[in-house]
Amino acid sequence: MIPNSFVNDLLDRVDIANLIESAVPLQRAGSEYKACCPFHDEKTPSFYVVPDKRMYHCFGCGVSGNAVGWVMAYDGLGFVDAVKLLAGRMGLEIPDDGSGFKKRRQDGPAREDLYAVHTRLTHWYRQNLLGPGGATARQYLAERGISDEIQERFQVGYAPDSFHAVVDWGRAHNYSADLMLRAGVLTSKEGSRSPYDRWRDRIMFPISDERRRVVAFSGRVLSSEAKGGKYVNSPETDIFKKGRILYGIGQARDGIRKQGCTLLCEGQLDVIACHQAGFDHAVAPQGTAFTTEQARLLGRFAPDLLLAFDSDRAGTEATVKAADSFLAASLTARVVRLGDGEDPDSLIKKDGPAALAARIQQAQDYFAFLIDYLSTQHDATHPEGKRRIAETYLNVVRQLPSEITRSEYVQLLSNRLDLATEAVRDELHQINDKQQTQAQSRTRRRLINTAPAVVPEQNRLSSEESILFDVALHHGRYAWRMVEDLESGDLPNSQAGHALRALLARSALGEWSAGVRDIAVQANELPPSLSAVIVRSQFPADCPDDVVGNAYQRCVLGLREVRLRERSATEQDPKTQLEINKKRAEIAYELKTMRRSFRGQ
Repeated sequence: MIPNSFVNDLLDRVDIANLIESAVPLQRAGSEYKACCPFHDEKTPSFYVVPDKRMYHCFGCGVSGNAVGWVMAYDGLGFVDAVKLLAGRMGLEIPDDGSGFKKRRQDGPAREDLYAVHTRLTHWYRQNLLGPGGATARQYLAERGISDEIQERFQVGYAPDSFHAVVDWGRAHNYSADLMLRAGVLTSKEGSRSPYDRWRDRIMFPISDERRRVVAFSGRVLSSEAKGGKYVNSPETDIFKKGRILYGIGQARDGIRKQGCTLLCEGQLDVIACHQAGFDHAVAPQGTAFTTEQARLLGRFAPDLLLAFDSDRAGTEATVKAADSFLAASLTARVVRLGDGEDPDSLIKKDGPAALAARIQQAQDYFAFLIDYLSTQHDATHPEGKRRIAETYLNVVRQLPSEITRSEYVQLLSNRLDLATEAVRDELHQINDKQQTQAQSRTRRRLINTAPAVVPEQNRLSSEESILFDVALHHGRYAWRMVEDLESGDLPNSQAGHALRALLARSALGEWSAGVRDIAVQANELPPSLSAVIVRSQFPADCPDDVVGNAYQRCVLGLREVRLRERSATEQDPKTQLEINKKRAEIAYELKTMRRSFRGQ
């Protein structure tokens, strides 16, 4: 665990404007900077960087955060890796907080050696392809229609037909055999001390992570008569977990952001063919089923998927199974129907890029595809077949978080199978009840003596929350007044309410500025509506004090009225009930008077 104090110190040191400007051209706007948002298409700048608050916010799409959040969002990194990257740039070493984090960092140089081996070996394989020994490999790539430009972009190389070429290369570069074995570029027979090259006479495809660091290789045979599998991939290592990496993610991440979706193919050559044809948002799983971790990685860059697996039985089954992963990552998906026996590579070669573009344009909603697929597995004209289709389909639909979306897909199944909508809805409820009962049975013991559940955070602010938070954050004297005017129970039990309580607690100790800074540090976790208030006040510094004061007082009275209304709903004593109603009437009169006075100014 990284100490919070270190992260806070790191954020103080990083110039967020310089950090973001290294990737996005910024234009000065007073004390702020603005640009067209890199996370969505727009022509008028709505993306603002606010150095004095050490944060950024887009008023168009709502994305916001601090320097760590920027690296996480733009580079697609997790929190720990983002902090490591920034700390490295600032020349800081992450301290040990007692959790052993520093020990893990001290293990880092071995990982860095693994990255170095892969980077230098990528260059060596590339030189082999371009040299005299790579003539046959170059001819193969030319026959497959892979251009020199795309070969360079993906750093395609060639492994010589030798058992000791990489062994000798490692010795020449002072890499130990143990390190080369750990990197997975050498292998050995059980009981033998003599390692040898893992790939021989193969086209080499470097596999990069989302930070564009080479972490593994995939070697493809040049001839169908060659021994071994068509593809031989690196084994899993300290830097390569195949269920977490997607082929082409380093090259595709900018295209994914621009397109707002990912084109998910099945193999490396599909990805390369797509990029060469202009579909630069294509990636592929690493020879495994599409995993939840891979889906979450893609979710850092865009929320939508285009599933373009091969149009054979295995590809269709992989498409069906992909739902468990993309739904767990809160992604939406459509299915690209390529045609019988086709894959993206073959379709582009046969009919050109326009054919794939047309298929993408006509991509089918995943749930519509699922009904089509299930109808080939069961008789959709028979009651039992309909029941089986509905059961499988609804077990997927139940994973959707939105009641509205679930209702739409219930209606879709009802229409397609000619079933009564209420019957389908009842079936979904029964499946939900069954799943919940099973889940409760599995977790009952874990529920004993656990802490109360956290109240879900609200993503939108009420007008009172927005104004009070705004005034307290940008006009410190009102934070002092709130300490006197409000009780803790007056504030809503929402994320804004919690943030405001924390700010008032610091203000009561005379630490208002520190409280404001604490809130800005949390920018990555705040909802867009709250971040927008932090970045820009609706009551600027030159706003007349009576305007700010009037808005403040109306909000305070409004919150008190809400609290009294809640008490009135549960109060049983008639005398107390009368007192509550009297106070509510006084507040209502005062609010009415204030509104008249304000309109008359």
